[in-house]
Amino acid sequence: MNNSIPIPEGLKVITDWDILTIRKTWLGWSIIPTAIFTAVWDSFLVFWYMAALNSPKVPWIMVVFPIGHVAVGVGLTYYVLSCLVNRTDVIISPYNIKVCTYPLPWLSNREVPREDILDVILRPTGEGQRGSAQIIYVGPDNREKKLVTNIARYEEAEYIIHQIEYSLKIKRKEANIES
Repeated sequence: MNNSIPIPEGLKVITDWDILTIRKTWLGWSIIPTAIFTAVWDSFLVFWYMAALNSPKVPWIMVVFPIGHVAVGVGLTYYVLSCLVNRTDVIISPYNIKVCTYPLPWLSNREVPREDILDVILRPTGEGQRGSAQIIYVGPDNREKKLVTNIARYEEAEYIIHQIEYSLKIKRKEANIES
């Protein structure tokens, strides 16, 4: 591990021989408004279906119409639960990089062999250096591919990309941080 830059608040770094794990929990204050909205949304749907299904002659539209709303409620609930309990590990070894999100499954899990990483690019996705970012790698086919997405704070992404470059001995090209 290279200690030349400080570890940003919110990241936990675990070293084990030649393996470096950078851990980020998803829990943050920004989930509170979404959690409140989700609770109100889901409560409304529960009361809607309780009223509809307790009526003797319920019109079919009262049962069928909110199905899309139920799907949105399920998605919102899963997202809020994920933000409350999930963590993402970026595991850097001499042989590969693994991105693992757990305990609830998420689509961002991947494993990339070292030989498939020719360069890494830090790409801001928000406003300047205050917004979020993602880390892209360039493969042998000279195509950009996502490695770590939705990093909430730019300085966390800078730290992760610095550790990837240091651990995998990737030489920084002039334009590998895009703004």
